[in-house]
Amino acid sequence: MENLFQEFKQGLTIKKNSQEHLDQQKDIDKMMNVGVLINDKGIQINPLVRRSKTYTTAKMTIKKIIKTWLGNLSHQRKQQTNFREEMVHFFKQNPIGFINEGYAVMPENTPDCYKKGKGIAYVFNGEVITIHAGYIPPINIPTECERFNYESDLGIIQIKES
Repeated sequence: MENLFQEFKQGLTIKKNSQEHLDQQKDIDKMMNVGVLINDKGIQINPLVRRSKTYTTAKMTIKKIIKTWLGNLSHQRKQQTNFREEMVHFFKQNPIGFINEGYAVMPENTPDCYKKGKGIAYVFNGEVITIHAGYIPPINIPTECERFNYESDLGIIQIKES
C-alpha cells in the first residue's frame, strides 16, 4: 500500500473502474475510506495530505484535520445555542407585545443582532412572549404556549402559520 501511496503522491490519477483501479481496488478502497484518496475527476491523492511522507502520516493527518473540523463545529453549535438562549432571555425581560394582523414590533431597545432573521415565536393569548432565531430550540424556551414560525426585518415580526 505504501508504494501505491507514493505513486499517487507523485501525481498518479486512476479512472474509476479502469483496469488499473480493479487491479489495486482493495488498497485504493482502503485509502479512500480513510480519506487519503479522493474521487475528483479520477481517483487521486487528497490535497490535504500531499505533503505527508508516508501513508501512515497521511492517515494521522486526515484524523487530525477531521478532529479539528469536528471541534470547530461543536464550538459553532455552542455559540449558536448561547445566542438563542440570550435572545430568549432578552425578550422574556423585554416583551414584544400583541400580534396585530400577523405582525408585532420588537421593543426599541432591541439589539440589532436580534432584529433580522427567521425562527420560532412563542405566543400566549395573542401576545408574543419571546422569540429565537433558528429552528433548534434552546433549553430556556417557555412552555404552555403556542409556537409559530416568524420572519423579522428591522424589528418588525411577521408571524407565519406553522
